[in-house]
Order: sequence, then structure tokens, then C-alpha cells
Amino acid sequence: MEFYIVSGGLEEVIRGSGIARHFSGIWGCNFAEEGGCIRHIKNTITFTEKTKALFAINKDHDQVLRKNLTR
Repeated sequence: MEFYIVSGGLEEVIRGSGIARHFSGIWGCNFAEEGGCIRHIKNTITFTEKTKALFAINKDHDQVLRKNLTR
């Protein structure tokens, strides 16, 4: 059985939690960093993108979706 987190929250915060290792995939908002400083918002997860992620997970295309969301 696989478990996923699709959140409008910050992905790095979720990955830093103690339960993150139990999940097959985590999607969330990200910042672009440069030299250890946050420069701008890299991506956000809207309600529409959450729905896309859920359909992709259901079809087992989560790796393809992950690449498209992080562009």
C-alpha cells in the first residue's frame, strides 16, 4: 500500500517531519533558493493541481506529474 501527501503547505516542512519517511510521495509548495537564501516562489499547489496529482497517483503516473509540477 502506498500513501501520498498532496498539500498546499511547504513541501520541505512536510519532508522534515518524522512521518515523511512513511509516504511514497509528497507534493507541496517550494521556494527557489540561491546560496542558502530564498529568492522566489518556485511552485505552488493550487486546488486544480491537487486534483491533477490525485488523478495521476490513481493512474500511477505520479513521476510524470512530479516533473511537470516542478518546472
